[in-house]
This record gives sequence, structure tokens and C-alpha cells, in this order.
Amino acid sequence: MGGPIADHNYAALSDWVVYFCEYSDALPPFPAGAGSEFNDANIAYRRRVLMEHRDRLNAGYWPMTLHGTL
Repeated sequence: MGGPIADHNYAALSDWVVYFCEYSDALPPFPAGAGSEFNDANIAYRRRVLMEHRDRLNAGYWPMTLHGTL
């Protein structure tokens, strides 16, 4: 997992809206240390771990509930 998700100095207002809505929990500055809330754009899991939960992946899921399980 990485740290904060920085903006790209968007030109369009709509891009800023999406950025703040999607990544408000991952904006810089980011506190140091371990976290408990993870953004989908900034997380990765080993394939083996994902395959252990393939039933949830195949049935559809909300990523934030899957993060807590994994």
C-alpha cells in the first residue's frame, strides 16, 4: 500500500469533484504509521489471498468490506 493520493492539478472542475469525492480519505498530508482505512486506488493483495475469497469476488462486493476481511 502506498501513502496519500495526490491531485494532478486538474483543469476541469468536474475532475476536482471526482478527486475529492473518491479520495477524500487519502488526501495529503497523510498521518504516519499504520492505517485502518484503505482506498481502492492505493491497495494491493497477493493473488493467493484473493483466491481464498473468490466466492465474495464472484458474487460482487463493496471493496471496503473486503479490505477488512483480508
